[in-house]
Amino acid sequence: MSSPIKLDWSKVDRPQAIFQAFSSRRSVVYGTKGVVSSSQPLATEAGLEVLRQGGNAADAAVATSTALNVTEPSCCGIGGDAFCLFYDASTKTVKALNGSGRSPAKLTMEYARSRGFLGRIPMTDLISVTVPGAAAAWVGTVTNFGSGKLSVAEVLAPAIRLAENGLIKNASPNGHEMLLNGKAPLPGQVIKMPTLAQTFRELATYGKDGFYKGRVAQAIVDLIQSQGGVMELADLENHDTQFVEPISYKYGGEVTVYEVSATDTEWYITDPDIEHVPVKELLNKEYLAARAKLFDPSKTNPEIIHVRILEKKRESS
Repeated sequence: MSSPIKLDWSKVDRPQAIFQAFSSRRSVVYGTKGVVSSSQPLATEAGLEVLRQGGNAADAAVATSTALNVTEPSCCGIGGDAFCLFYDASTKTVKALNGSGRSPAKLTMEYARSRGFLGRIPMTDLISVTVPGAAAAWVGTVTNFGSGKLSVAEVLAPAIRLAENGLIKNASPNGHEMLLNGKAPLPGQVIKMPTLAQTFRELATYGKDGFYKGRVAQAIVDLIQSQGGVMELADLENHDTQFVEPISYKYGGEVTVYEVSATDTEWYITDPDIEHVPVKELLNKEYLAARAKLFDPSKTNPEIIHVRILEKKRESS
């Protein structure tokens, strides 16, 4: 019988971590070269492939995101928006990217009311569709935050390969997510997405213009206008990703929290180029203290509503 292993606790950094309790069955993952995490193994492998080729975290994030568009299209898609916080180790600063699209220029309150929409525009109506921002955000992330060692085409290569060659459908209780020839795919069946692969190839070849001009842009406009929408080619051509300074707040005097968007976004969500977003007021300690009072640790409260503290301040000033 071998002798028991003895630990010299004086040489162990943070010994309390050895006895750390895990809230799940998955153990902590450590890495010396890099770590990629996503909800789908093939997407994670796409990010790892880019890291192995010399890419950095930004390159890997785009590779993973575009691969998720293929493997989990209901989770991540080129028709949506994208946001990014990037820590630059060389300057020790955090930078932000706002990849959200705007509403069509011709979408007015009068037009919405003429369609019979009062109060809210239904999410199921195509006039609610904004310009997709993800494609430009992916390109912008690689060109502005990437390693510079890999082109956009090289970063998108894993996703293109997955879309062209297909992936094996895993067993899932949500078999209605995708249909092949009108039927749900079976476990083990290979799913190919050649049209998505072609869109990725055009984005890889022509950059942002491959999505916001030409064939893809025209297809988007044709579909939306066929259902009463007012989006035009100019809306897509004029779209641009915004590189901004992230909102930061020092929590507890020790930890700095960075966010791309402000609190109470359901109320204050808007185009910051058109409407003022009171960021400083939203991060004011008085306002945050008032919001904290709404929290009751003994029960959930799904009906928390917006508190008009800021408006009251303005009215009284």
